[in-house]
Amino acid sequence: MKKNLYIYCSGGAGKEMADRVMKIQKMNGGGYWNGIYFIDDVRTESEYYGLKILSYEKFKNTVGRDRAEIIIATGEPVNRKNLYEKVEKDGFNLATIISPLAMVSPTARIGKGVIISEFCIIASDTLIEDNVFINYNCIIGHDCKIGKNTCLSERVSLGGNVIIEENCYLAIGTSVINKAKIKEWSITAINSAVIKDVPENSIVGGIPAKMVKYNDSKKVFK
Repeated sequence: MKKNLYIYCSGGAGKEMADRVMKIQKMNGGGYWNGIYFIDDVRTESEYYGLKILSYEKFKNTVGRDRAEIIIATGEPVNRKNLYEKVEKDGFNLATIISPLAMVSPTARIGKGVIISEFCIIASDTLIEDNVFINYNCIIGHDCKIGKNTCLSERVSLGGNVIIEENCYLAIGTSVINKAKIKEWSITAINSAVIKDVPENSIVGGIPAKMVKYNDSKKVFK
């Protein structure tokens, strides 16, 4: 039975997600979902970007769990984590969205709620855990592991055997050398070159990347 798809958050990432899933829907002649909607807890209008909007409370109280799946569309790891836990607690299913223009190895293991955007390459034996957001033109080398709720911005490149722990944010153009580990709640600045392990709760930047300060707020976008 086909379900409705609900895009949770209607900001910039939400609009890009709407474009992506509507293209997937069109390529399959409307075969994936009955309909596509936004969930948003801030907007008050009933429609945005051509799609109807529901608050989460209205969604939860009116939509059956067997008729819906959700994709979380925000690039802020702490928000991804909080929304993921809320949706899981309420028993709703998370969709995994992989662009038809991405190249994903058949040996890659992809969790639920994962977004893999256009022109990404996911190499062999990679593990991508639940609720990870991988934006345009990323290259993920072989045997990498990416932890829950992590966001990789455009043009991130990971060498082989890289480990990115949970709730991290890698900014546009970040490169990570083979076998490096970026520990949980860490952030890289734009165009950083990571050539050694990054401690947890760290913000690093530069070429090579160096410690800037601790990520005390657990926020990327302040």
